[in-house]
Amino acid sequence: MNWSTNSWQKFTAIHMPKYNEDIDDIKRQLSAKDGIVAPDSINAFKQRLCGGGFIVQMGECAETFANATDDDINNRINFIEEFCNLLPVDNIIKIGRIAGQYSKPRSEDFEEVNGEKIPVYKGDMFHDYTLRQLDPKRMLLAYEASKKSYEIILQSAKPILTSHEALNLHYEEAMTRLCEDNKYYNVSAHMLWLGEKTRFRASAHVEYLRGIENPIGIKVSHKIEIGDLIEIIKLLNPQNKLGKIILISRMGVKHTPIFLENILSAVKNAGLHVVWTADPMHGNTYKNENNYKTRNLADIITEISDFAEILAKNGVKFGGIHLENSPNDIYECVGDVKELGTKYETLCDPRLNKEQSFAIAELLAKLIK
Repeated sequence: MNWSTNSWQKFTAIHMPKYNEDIDDIKRQLSAKDGIVAPDSINAFKQRLCGGGFIVQMGECAETFANATDDDINNRINFIEEFCNLLPVDNIIKIGRIAGQYSKPRSEDFEEVNGEKIPVYKGDMFHDYTLRQLDPKRMLLAYEASKKSYEIILQSAKPILTSHEALNLHYEEAMTRLCEDNKYYNVSAHMLWLGEKTRFRASAHVEYLRGIENPIGIKVSHKIEIGDLIEIIKLLNPQNKLGKIILISRMGVKHTPIFLENILSAVKNAGLHVVWTADPMHGNTYKNENNYKTRNLADIITEISDFAEILAKNGVKFGGIHLENSPNDIYECVGDVKELGTKYETLCDPRLNKEQSFAIAELLAKLIK
């Protein structure tokens, strides 16, 4: 069928907010606003991907509107710069989970807090962390926070690109523009990614993403049907162009050695142009005995090493890393003698702190020389 900015509405849309009020006026307001990023910068990003740059994509699990401040954004920008300075690579493509990562798909719709069953937190674009009441006007707040954050990045003169998961398609549709080259761009971010929970053949998210020019990330777990993955890649990149598709492997330390090679070989044998990056975070999440969601640094390191070894064995370039981390003084991922929970601040998934992140950078420096 022909694509349009709202053709996704004819497909299966899951993990979407179910608003109880009309949202057409809010979408019209968003559609009339200036883009956050320029189409030219999106095309320049694609050209860099064609040139074989190493992707460093990192940042918050879920951004908050309250943290769209000069101090917080500059702190995260400097953190990305520090991390990248540890890598022996000239052409690093720096991408923040920044200026738009305000929505999160969750495995459950509800959680229990202090004995009360409440809606699970799905990000500031959906609802306030405390009230958990869906409010479509928060899409406007997400736009303003994203725009402010990106303006701070521009003022810093640091070459940081923006990215977020394409989840709330009402917002993404409203932020899509037909530009001078007669092509559609999502001007809310340089890169969008298709998440594990919305990646299937009849997905509304796949339908939306197939019509835009932005580079698209696809999360790939051990649960993926290889045939589905091949078909989705072809849907999103029918002309098999370089610089369009970034596959983000998030299999977990137990599954990477078992499943990655077959998936990688199938993509390679199909002749598809993709960039392979490692997300060693999402497949390694578990709850400890005190019910804290955490990740073990040793598992993260092992998955990265296994990923690099399997790619090298198959003659495929290690294209980048995708991390959830923070420059703040937190302790959410286990890995040394500190007690988990003493500095546990995440609103969703556990993040690496600065020390743990730099341990990852040191490992990468050995793997990508």
